[in-house]
Amino acid sequence: MTADTIFVSIASYRDPDCKETVEDLFTTASQPDRIFVGICEQTDTADTDLAAEDFDMWKNHVVILKMHASEARGPTFARYICSLMCSRQKYYLQIDSHMRFVQNWDGVLIEMFKSLPGKVVISTYPADLKHHTDYKAGAVLKTVPIMRGLISDPRGIYRPQAAEMRALPDSPVPGALVAAGFLFAESSALLGQVPFDPHLDDVFSGEEVLLSARLFTHGFVAYSPDRPIAFHKYVRPGEPRFWDRQRDDSDALRRMRLILGLSKEEPVHLKRNIERYGIGTERTMKDFWTTCGIPNDIVLPA
Repeated sequence: MTADTIFVSIASYRDPDCKETVEDLFTTASQPDRIFVGICEQTDTADTDLAAEDFDMWKNHVVILKMHASEARGPTFARYICSLMCSRQKYYLQIDSHMRFVQNWDGVLIEMFKSLPGKVVISTYPADLKHHTDYKAGAVLKTVPIMRGLISDPRGIYRPQAAEMRALPDSPVPGALVAAGFLFAESSALLGQVPFDPHLDDVFSGEEVLLSARLFTHGFVAYSPDRPIAFHKYVRPGEPRFWDRQRDDSDALRRMRLILGLSKEEPVHLKRNIERYGIGTERTMKDFWTTCGIPNDIVLPA
């Protein structure tokens, strides 16, 4: 088995497409024996549960932690759970549970990663699944999604804008922003240097800007790929979403604002392990906001 192993993290909330996503991971990989998958599967009694045996010859490469949907605490916490399943694989790929991939995606990602200098993360909002249909039909894809700037949501938390489709660049495009649904780095980066925060229950909006800021201030550069690698099923009418349950995430939002420097003081219980899950020291938050195109006087508290 190659030393360039890849752990794939999948947080799945009542998603009937998760099985097909995992199967596509293995069938399109150039070396499927180096792929290891960890799934946090959040299901209801009406759903069909996954089992490692569903993946036949790859069953020993798949670990599934099951959780009832009523106990789910959002994708940010589920991704933390997935990180606990990573076992000494060299690389870490975080994806959503409704995706497809180009042929030889693993080789493409590793080759791209090794070509880039310094502390590297490869991330973007993948192209829509309709482009995968074109790809499967033999079309040559001539555009790629590139991460854009930040926008503010109604609750005062910034989030990345939707990716912009551009003509294929000559090389991966450096930036400061990462997407939670497609994120590739060395495992040591996401388990040791910038580990997933388990204190962010029910967070969706804000997950990406917080992780982006933490990676940036720890010295990482986030690159958008220079060619298509993955495709995402953005339109899923009628399928359940975790936020349909309307759980209270106010504490997590306040914790995020504190870490990002958007508020000055919060209760002590919101500062748990904040040194481990906080901002780095290799770059400043002022540099982060400036790189993202946000004026510093807008985001800092008075």
